[in-house]
Amino acid sequence: MLFLILELLGIIYIIYRYKNAKEQQLNFWGNPNFFLFFLSIFYLIHPCYFYYQEIFRLIIYDEKIINSVYYWCTYYYIIFFIFYILSTDKPLLFSDYKLIHISKLANHLIIFILSVCFIILSLIILYGTRNINGGISRVEKYEVYEKIIKIGGFSLLVWIVITWSFVMSMLSKKWYYLLFMLPLVYLEFICSSRFYIFVFIIAALLFRINIIKKTINVLYFSVFSVFFFLIGILRETFSGSNIISLYITSFGEFINTWTSIGLILSDKIRFDASPVFVFVQRLIPEPFSGFIFGSKLNYTDKISDMHNFGFGLGSSVITEGVVYGTLFAILLPILIGLIYLALNNYSKKNTISGMLICFFMIVNTFSIFRGSSIINISSYIMIFFLIYKFPYFILKYFDLIKVEDMISECEE
Repeated sequence: MLFLILELLGIIYIIYRYKNAKEQQLNFWGNPNFFLFFLSIFYLIHPCYFYYQEIFRLIIYDEKIINSVYYWCTYYYIIFFIFYILSTDKPLLFSDYKLIHISKLANHLIIFILSVCFIILSLIILYGTRNINGGISRVEKYEVYEKIIKIGGFSLLVWIVITWSFVMSMLSKKWYYLLFMLPLVYLEFICSSRFYIFVFIIAALLFRINIIKKTINVLYFSVFSVFFFLIGILRETFSGSNIISLYITSFGEFINTWTSIGLILSDKIRFDASPVFVFVQRLIPEPFSGFIFGSKLNYTDKISDMHNFGFGLGSSVITEGVVYGTLFAILLPILIGLIYLALNNYSKKNTISGMLICFFMIVNTFSIFRGSSIINISSYIMIFFLIYKFPYFILKYFDLIKVEDMISECEE
């Protein structure tokens, strides 16, 4: 009952914030703290009272472990709730990006690079998924997906496309730049996955808010939520799941992230590496990181090897905290909340950098509930400076991008 009450209180507060934002013409959907709190409802609280029977069927925990999971889920949820309350919704960003002038040469150069990345990604994805058909199992699709995303240079191409298609759509006020992401959307769809689809949708919604100058109706948000649910339904249907388990397994990621918390607590697993070391390691791109630190560390590899679920046993923001020790588990949600609060305030600046940071934060929120906050926050910092800020500085240095003084000061 406690968890149901906590969830209802959270939903009521979200409705209150939405109505307040609508009355005051604020950008409710552009507050990353909202997504951080909203996802905590489904990843932390919802499984505590709704999916527990399915979880116990997978793994048998004693009562002490179950209570520990309840405690950590409640604690993280409350911390994220507090930071959402402390955050403020930014004004609707009806800015005029004509103050940023991009030369024809820079425009053609960026389009050329995006086109090359688009072609290479398309070839890799089409070739890699050539054997996927209606009869292939979901496990096999996952294996294909893993092979593709681990191809050398694939990740770099992906983030060049995501970053600069988003930036160019904002600079030029043309939505079709986002179509450079379509190979990634196809990859997710054909492999019954969701991440790059989520990235594309968030980019499109932010474009609607900031360029088309229209707020996001609750109906939009509901439609996209149902769409994500349907992806789960379709992939389970194609895998031959029976109708009884269809609903539960469609939300398997909530079950599996919840389960991983219990696994870590039950087996008393500790990750030997320092979280600071892991954070710094991810700041440096490959192959340089490998030369300096060796192979990149990820505690989630231990989780995957602990029990034979085939695949899908996700990590969790709580699992990440606990695996480094109790003190770090207590501090982690506070650190995340402070980072989100600070970056949310910075992203209120009417700049392309602010918009990109907001975009990355919203996308990152999904990642930290399904992976690692340390690894993902560090990786997005690296992406922001290496893939966006450094090329932007070069273009600006050669006067290929010119910014008026008022905006220039904000960008710097």
